[in-house]
Amino acid sequence: MSGEGQKNYRMVLSAEDSFSQRVALGMWVHRPLTVWHYLLPGMFLWDIVKRRAAVQRYSSLFLYPRKLALEAALGMIGGREEEEVLSVAGNKIQEWLAMKRVYSPRVMRSHLGQIGILLDHYRRLPQAEGETYWG
Repeated sequence: MSGEGQKNYRMVLSAEDSFSQRVALGMWVHRPLTVWHYLLPGMFLWDIVKRRAAVQRYSSLFLYPRKLALEAALGMIGGREEEEVLSVAGNKIQEWLAMKRVYSPRVMRSHLGQIGILLDHYRRLPQAEGETYWG
């Protein structure tokens, strides 16, 4: 991958990571405070630690299919066939879902559909001009 392609790869992943963290924090903020937050003065520290772990966990789950789609797009830009890169991504998704103990054919199809959509999107991004992911 060229230096410009590597730079764009990192830029896209950074933007996706930032988005996933904002989504996770948005979900966390809507959780109501418990009685312990009012009774224990240091409870907010525990809340920060839990929030940080939850955001990191959500972000890693959110990003994995996107990383595979981006790697597949870069592979296609490098000359590999679409069927080949989708097969590799499918195998990795299947192993990942099995490791998380959530594998089912329906979930697998859903992730492959998501990767297919993202593949079309990401295929154009590493070659796009501009300084940011947004424009």
